[in-house]
Amino acid sequence: MNILKDLPELIKADVISSETADKIRSYYKSKEQQSSNKLLISFGILGSLLIGLGIILIIAHNWDDLSNTIKTICAFFPLLIGQIVATYVFIKQRESIAWREAAAVFLFIAVAVCISLISQIYNIPGSIASFMLTWLLLTIPLVYILRSSLVSLFVIVGISYYHIYNNYWSHVTPPDYWYFAFILLVIPHYVQLLKENKWNGFIAFHHWLLSISILVVIPVFIKTNEQLIVIAYASTLASLYIVGSLINFENKKWISNGYKIVAAILSMSLCYMLSFKSFWYDITKATYEFHELQDYSEVIIGTVSTLIAIILLIIKVRNKSIREIQALDVLFLFILPIYFIGHFTTLAQVLMNLIIFAIGLYTIWQGHQKNHLGIINYGLLIISILIICRFFDSNLNFIVRGLLFVLVGIGFLATNLFIIKKRKSNES
Repeated sequence: MNILKDLPELIKADVISSETADKIRSYYKSKEQQSSNKLLISFGILGSLLIGLGIILIIAHNWDDLSNTIKTICAFFPLLIGQIVATYVFIKQRESIAWREAAAVFLFIAVAVCISLISQIYNIPGSIASFMLTWLLLTIPLVYILRSSLVSLFVIVGISYYHIYNNYWSHVTPPDYWYFAFILLVIPHYVQLLKENKWNGFIAFHHWLLSISILVVIPVFIKTNEQLIVIAYASTLASLYIVGSLINFENKKWISNGYKIVAAILSMSLCYMLSFKSFWYDITKATYEFHELQDYSEVIIGTVSTLIAIILLIIKVRNKSIREIQALDVLFLFILPIYFIGHFTTLAQVLMNLIIFAIGLYTIWQGHQKNHLGIINYGLLIISILIICRFFDSNLNFIVRGLLFVLVGIGFLATNLFIIKKRKSNES
């Protein structure tokens, strides 16, 4: 690097001391090691995937000409190689992330190949769901034996797919709860990654996949009344947003906070959905018998998710000041009563529109306090989307609609010019 070449000149000119120069050299040396380690891990994982796929293709090409005995040996061969490599890594290369991840990925694929080939050779009946469940049960120990974060991610994706396939498309009633068991099994490894505080792509992907996975499986519990799932979504999104603020993301790229990003986008999307007349029209038509509510899985998941959101909110209030509470942290506390009000009056739609408008104004105010153009424009965007929604959902004439867009556009320009001018005056 150029700065390293200039160090002797800086020492000679008494700009920095020799000790400072040594510290700079060691700092950049550690940065280079981290970069090379990331590259090594990436190539190790890619190599394992290519080797596994190559073996599958070689076997598949000559498959019909082989006897059942040879086919069985071929089925177990990748598994045997994977176990040998994994044993070597466990004993000799336990501290190498590249070795651990590469061996775990290879063995993860080998288990799937072995199960599928043996099933095909001996015509063992089964479904994709049972195959996925067996595969994940056999491979989840790799997360802890080899401390493999990539297998942990594969397990999250795999159990999410299993849950979707087994409940969305197979219409299993009642829904099974394997998903929660596997997620709980992965959580200790995830917590350990957070404790080590070694921020990398694995942790960032865990944030994103866990948040998306949880939200994707919630509709599985829709069995009787679709509208009731709003409670579960509102509370779950609040929980994810709070978790995203409880985890220390200081000095980290904003894109790594999957919890906050996913929760913010979907929370506002939910609000916009609740701001339309059509949604509340369906709500007013819904009727519930009190004695039947206890049998609705939507009520159970909604109650549990609400309690979790309240507990997390209390934890945040205790760990941080009340001033750090964000609008999306407490949004679910407003949506819940509005949802029940909507069963009796159309006032619920008006209240949701006011809440969205208030969130936009509050966001603009926060951006102004922090002198942050991005936050201000985000607040203006919230209000702009609200106006666009009302453009399609109201009977206002085109002149009024046009004037509203002009006013918002002027607001965008005026606010940005004001902040830029304020910054220039502060700098001068």
